[in-house]
Amino acid sequence: MTTYFILRWLLRHSSNKNKIIGIYKYLVYCFLLVEMGLRVTGLYTTYFEKKSGKYESIYKFRPQTALHKRPINDSFWIQSQDEYHFQYFTNNWGYSDKEWDDKESEDFKVLALGDSFTEGVGAAQDSSWVAQIAQLENQKNIKWYNAGISASDPFSNFYALENELGKLNPDLIIQVYTNRDFEEDILLRGGYERFKDGKLIYPRSPSIEILYAYSHIFRMIHHFGIERGFFVSSSHLKKLNLQTSFRDLVDLYSAWAIRHQTHVILLFFHTDSYYYSLSDKTFSLDIGDRKMNDYLSIKSISDCYKKEAEKMGLDFNQLWWSNDGHHNAKGYKMMAECIDDVIKPILDSLYQTK
Repeated sequence: MTTYFILRWLLRHSSNKNKIIGIYKYLVYCFLLVEMGLRVTGLYTTYFEKKSGKYESIYKFRPQTALHKRPINDSFWIQSQDEYHFQYFTNNWGYSDKEWDDKESEDFKVLALGDSFTEGVGAAQDSSWVAQIAQLENQKNIKWYNAGISASDPFSNFYALENELGKLNPDLIIQVYTNRDFEEDILLRGGYERFKDGKLIYPRSPSIEILYAYSHIFRMIHHFGIERGFFVSSSHLKKLNLQTSFRDLVDLYSAWAIRHQTHVILLFFHTDSYYYSLSDKTFSLDIGDRKMNDYLSIKSISDCYKKEAEKMGLDFNQLWWSNDGHHNAKGYKMMAECIDDVIKPILDSLYQTK
C-alpha cells in the first residue's frame, strides 16, 4: 500500500513516467523473487508452519487461565504433520499421567514440573522421561508424579505448585527449565507478575504481526542478527532480561522450599539438538551444578547429553523430530538416564533419610 502511494506521487511529479513504472516493476519482481526464494528454502519458517503447514501466532498459545492444565479425566491427541500421532489420557488432576492419590503415606514422592518436554510430547504417553526414570528407579518405593504441561513455563509451574500441586506433599520437586522458557515464553508472557488475584495479565500482541505472518522478507529484516523464530515487538525485546527473570524464579522456589522444608532441583535442558554439539555452552542460564541452600539445587544435563550420545553412537537427529522439535522415545530415554544421573546423589540421600 505504501509503495502504491509513493508510485502515484512520483508519477504525478515526474516527466519520465515510463522509467518510473519500469523501476517500480523491477523492484516488485525482485521483491517477489526474494520472497519466493525464502519460502522455498524454508528460511524463517516458524515452528507452527513446520508442524502444521500454516502460520499461527505464538501469542495465541498463551494459557488463558492462571492454573494451566488440561481437562480432568479426558483424552486428546498430540500430533505433528507426517511425524507422529499419539493419544494421551489425563488423570483426576488434569495432567497426562496415571491417577494420583494425595492421601498421606510413607511413600517417597517426586513431583516433576515442566513443559511439553516433561509431559512427553513427541512420544507415547508411557515414554516420557518421568515414566522412564520411574523404571530406572523401580527398586525404590517411589511415587513419580508427572505434572508437565505443554505451553507452560517455570512461573506457571510454580503458580500450580503454590496453589494446587503442593497438596501432594512431595519429598522432592524437579522443575525442568529450558532455553525457550526464557527466550520465548517469559518474553511473551512476563514473569510471576502476570498472575494477579488468580487472573492473568499479558502484554498485548503487536498490531503489525500481520506483516510477519505474510512476508518472509519482513521476517528476515525482523530477525537480522537475532536467532528467534517468532514475532516480538522491539519494546518486548528491551524488557528481556534473562538473568533477572531467572533470579526471580530462583527466589520464588528458594522461599517455597525453605518454607515447606522440601528439596527442589531446578534442572536445565536445552530444547535444540545443535546445542549439544557446541564446544562451549552458549546459553547464559546453563550454569551447571550449584547448591543455593540446603533445599535448593541447580543442575544441568548438557554434559551428560554429549557423553550419552557418544556412548550410544547416535546422531542427535535420531533423538529429535526434525519438524516438530520434540524428542522421540529414544530421546526421552536419554533424557531420563541423564536426569537420573545428575539427581541420583540427592534422590538417594533424601530417600534414605525418609
